[in-house]
Amino acid sequence: MKLSIIIPVYNGEKWIDQCYQSMVRQTCNDWEAIFVDDGSSDKSGCLLDGICDTRVKVIHTSNAGVAVAREIGLLHANGDIVTFLDVDDSLSENACVTFIAPFVDNAIDIVIGGVVLLDYNHKQVNEIKYEPAVLSADSVLGLACRGKVRWQLWGKAYRKQLFENIKTPTGLRNGEDMAVFMQALSHASTVITIPNILYYYYQIPTSVTHAKAKIVSIDGIKAAAFTQDVIGKRLGELNVACLFLLMASAALRSGLDMNNEYLREVLQRYFSLKAISQLPVHKSISLIFAKYMRFNFAKFI
Repeated sequence: MKLSIIIPVYNGEKWIDQCYQSMVRQTCNDWEAIFVDDGSSDKSGCLLDGICDTRVKVIHTSNAGVAVAREIGLLHANGDIVTFLDVDDSLSENACVTFIAPFVDNAIDIVIGGVVLLDYNHKQVNEIKYEPAVLSADSVLGLACRGKVRWQLWGKAYRKQLFENIKTPTGLRNGEDMAVFMQALSHASTVITIPNILYYYYQIPTSVTHAKAKIVSIDGIKAAAFTQDVIGKRLGELNVACLFLLMASAALRSGLDMNNEYLREVLQRYFSLKAISQLPVHKSISLIFAKYMRFNFAKFI
């Protein structure tokens, strides 16, 4: 069983070698890496072409965004199982073998592993670990809408077939992976969570989710709307409301306030005590302050 690792690259020359070396160090060799150069204007394309490894494919495309780059990577993937890696991040040495092993059970569709968050000095900032569990995809959809399972595509492995007939969002700088992850989940049956740390996420100050966070947070709300359009019936009304409120709480933390029309619309349409009671307490508190006091408490917690 082969694992395809899909890596979108846009102006990632600083991190390509670190990213590639984390794959070279894998304890199993049955993997392929698909780097999709998304119209980089730096030396990324040349550096990628210089990798002499038969397990590595390099696809050059015009710039269309990370979601489209991942979609192109999927089209070129030969593995039965796929995972996603951002070029400025790394995999643990046993990531491939640990991701692949559970799929011996034909009932398993998605494996979710732990993540370590590091700063640019490689100092650990946080650790996200999951208790070992076998879950239905429907229950994971609910947990993801409530912020209790991370919806980023990375840090997980999937049967490739889950991505057939996926609708790819375009023009979004935030939340695009959530829209794809939710669709893949909607095609799945069984998900397992494992306690192993398999992914190292580097909080690079210049990455899109840290620079201009106030602006791109609006795209998170748009991504929720995209997800609702595509699989809203599968999610159900309560999950949809929780998802919009989850994105609204993130937008508040980024600095948006009640003067923003997207935020006002979400709180007017989806806010309810039933929905906010499903979210983490600090997010619920920030939404209550925004709704009833028009005060952005999220910036201070």
